[in-house]
Amino acid sequence: MKLIINYDFIEAIKNAKEPFTAFKVIRNKKTRWATLNFPLYIAVIAAIQKEFDIPIILCGFGLGCCFNIFSESLENKIFSTDDYKEEAIQNLKKLSSQLTELNISTDYELLLDSKLYERKYKIQVNENKIPDLIESKYILVPTYTYNNEIKEESILQEHILGTNTYVLSLGSPSKQFKLCYSNT
Repeated sequence: MKLIINYDFIEAIKNAKEPFTAFKVIRNKKTRWATLNFPLYIAVIAAIQKEFDIPIILCGFGLGCCFNIFSESLENKIFSTDDYKEEAIQNLKKLSSQLTELNISTDYELLLDSKLYERKYKIQVNENKIPDLIESKYILVPTYTYNNEIKEESILQEHILGTNTYVLSLGSPSKQFKLCYSNT
């Protein structure tokens, strides 16, 4: 059985555990900057310059990114909130109840102790004959047994890069055999 979520499980754990820093803003806003801010900064600087000068455009992009990080950090410091942490905590609490569908008995505190132990990438052709890059993350999640002891269960998170769909299922990486040569 598979569980579909719209956020990265490991990123949600990082957001819930880490304090608010500029790196947290960068990690959570990188797609917005690449798709919206970067082209906007290039267009504005090119319009002001009336020519295409790469060092000036890169300098303007860097200043724009710094301004965005500073303004968001200042807003969170003034209101003393961490929106990323609150959203991650809410998502992880909801996920802990959803994992019972996969017969995984866990809670929010145990989900925070989950660890990524392997990552694999593969290319797969979709129905439109366009190649997709699929990222597979294997995560060890602490769970409760029937005796209320804690053991670790392996969960597979699959994600097609460029989408917001993450699929969670039970799974562990398969062993791959390698050729071994003897020295005799």
